[in-house]
Amino acid sequence: MENRFIEFETTDDVIDDVINGKIIVIGNELIEEHNALEASAEDHSANTANPHAVTKTQVGLGNCDNTSDANKPVSVATQGALTPIQTHVNTANIHVKITSGTAAPTGGADGDVYFQYE
Repeated sequence: MENRFIEFETTDDVIDDVINGKIIVIGNELIEEHNALEASAEDHSANTANPHAVTKTQVGLGNCDNTSDANKPVSVATQGALTPIQTHVNTANIHVKITSGTAAPTGGADGDVYFQYE
C-alpha cells in the first residue's frame, strides 16, 4: 500500500519529521479503514440471501405467494365468468366477413368487419 501524505516545509527539521511522521501514520490508518469499509459494503451488497431477514409482509407483499401461474388453479368466480363466453366463442365454423365500400353497410352478422371510405 502506498503512503499518501502532504509534505510540509518548515525550518525546523524536528517539527517537520514529527508532523510528516504523524501524517503518514494517520494517512495509512485512514486508508486501511476506508479499504475495510469498502470491502464490507461490497460483501454486503453482493449478499442476495436476505441478510436483513425482511419478510414479504414488511414490504407490502403479504398476500402474494411464490407459485408460478402455471400451477395456480382458476378461481371459481373467474371460471364462472369465462364459461358463458367460451360456449359462445367455441361454436363451429366461425366465419368473419371483412368488406369495404363507400356506402353504409347493410346486413351482416356479429363479428363482421366493414371498412367505409369516401
